[in-house]
Amino acid sequence: MDRDHRHGHRGRLRERFNKVGRESLADYEMLELLLTYPIPRKDTGTTIKHFTGKMLAHYPVPIAPIEEQKSILQKLHESFESLKNTQEQISISLEKVNAMDQSILAKAFRGELVPQDPNDEPASQLLKRIKQEKASLESGKKNGARRGRAEKRL
Repeated sequence: MDRDHRHGHRGRLRERFNKVGRESLADYEMLELLLTYPIPRKDTGTTIKHFTGKMLAHYPVPIAPIEEQKSILQKLHESFESLKNTQEQISISLEKVNAMDQSILAKAFRGELVPQDPNDEPASQLLKRIKQEKASLESGKKNGARRGRAEKRL
């Protein structure tokens, strides 16, 4: 038994749109895709047992005139274009922020972020002092370790 040709229709629309883009769809297909895209279609039944598809087929479903559909589609295209532009601006802004972080870090290392106190010792002298203190601490540890071994021998 062959399935109804409509089975998987929206999936095929999505597939065609993802592969080829908007040009592959007629306006009414694009409208259908945009209006139903966020709604996964898992169940086609109702919660009322006697309320069937055949019964529903007897009721008219209002459809907007083609000009109104085109207008809606145009607004959707404009919204998507605006969204795309916004995303591009966000990406550009994030790149600028990352570059600014690097610039701020570089200025901090050069001492350019805050006014410098002329009474502060230069960084080169500070580094020398730190190295000397480190060397004296290390030599003190070595001497202490040697003294401890010598005391154990006695």
